[in-house]
Amino acid sequence: MESLGDVRAAAGEGVTLSCQVFSSDEDVMVSWKRVPDRKLLSTNTYSYTSDIEHTVLHEEGRTVWHLKLAEVAGGHERFECRAIGSSGGDAADTVRLTPAGSETWRARTD
Repeated sequence: MESLGDVRAAAGEGVTLSCQVFSSDEDVMVSWKRVPDRKLLSTNTYSYTSDIEHTVLHEEGRTVWHLKLAEVAGGHERFECRAIGSSGGDAADTVRLTPAGSETWRARTD
C-alpha cells in the first residue's frame, strides 16, 4: 500500500486524497480514518460519520481508493488509508493534508 502523494489545499477548498492498495486478495476491505483522533470515516464506500462531508470513490477492479473531502478545514491534517484482506493481512499508509502556503511537512514519523 502507498499513498499517492501528500496534498496541499486552501481552507474551504474541496480535495481528493488517494492511496493504492497492492493486494491479490479480491475481498479486500479499505477504511479511511482521520488521524490523530482515529475517527473512522468509512469502510469501503460506507460512511460512518457526518462530522465532515466526504465521499469514498473506487472503481471495481481498480487498486486506487480516493477520499474526497468537500471542504478543507484549514489546518494540517492526516488521514490513514488501511486495507485488510480476507486472509487477515493488513497494511496502512498516511496521507498528509497541508494548508496551501504553509511550510511543507518534514520526514514521515509514522
